[in-house]
Amino acid sequence: MASNKGAKDSVLRNPNNLPTKVCVVCQRPFTWRKKWERCWDEVKTCSKRCNAQRKADNRSHSDGANSDEDGKQLSEPGQAGDRLASNEAKRAAKKAVKAERRAVREGRADVGTGRKECSLCLRSVDLLIRCQVDDAKQWKLVCGRCWKLPTVAGGVADGSGKNPHYRYGGLWKNLRKQLPASSLRDDEVGAKSEAELRDATRCLVQLDCVGI
Repeated sequence: MASNKGAKDSVLRNPNNLPTKVCVVCQRPFTWRKKWERCWDEVKTCSKRCNAQRKADNRSHSDGANSDEDGKQLSEPGQAGDRLASNEAKRAAKKAVKAERRAVREGRADVGTGRKECSLCLRSVDLLIRCQVDDAKQWKLVCGRCWKLPTVAGGVADGSGKNPHYRYGGLWKNLRKQLPASSLRDDEVGAKSEAELRDATRCLVQLDCVGI
């Protein structure tokens, strides 16, 4: 076996008896090389330059086929116009969503942004009280006006006692609240914001510190 293998190698390495092929790119013959010993059957080109040219030709051919298919698809009446209109509508919708989010962050959105309705009077407000008010024991969000009614809590965090089904369950606050436009100066706006913050903090302390 060893002698046969040595004889085969000697035949391949003999400069007068090397296998040859024709390059598929430049159409010139080239001979066997040591680096192609294990892949000689797969070799189609004589050099790296011809190999790169072959790959480029294959890519251009595939791109041309894809463009022809796209052209056939878009050649149908109205299909290209419908696709363009759909893309324009998607872009416009994305721009509108981004503009709305930017307005909310900058405080320029509608005053009613993020508000929820009261479960009793259906009035949209920025601050709601979560509580139970009847024997159904379902949690509801009520506004401050309804919360002060004797049939709800009577304005007392732990309940006035007139409604035996009342149970306090926390507060909901609109985190996207928008300040209404006004002509106040910056210092007046700052003082008003601080006063509102103190009032809200006092209300939270009154409601949350009852031990429920």
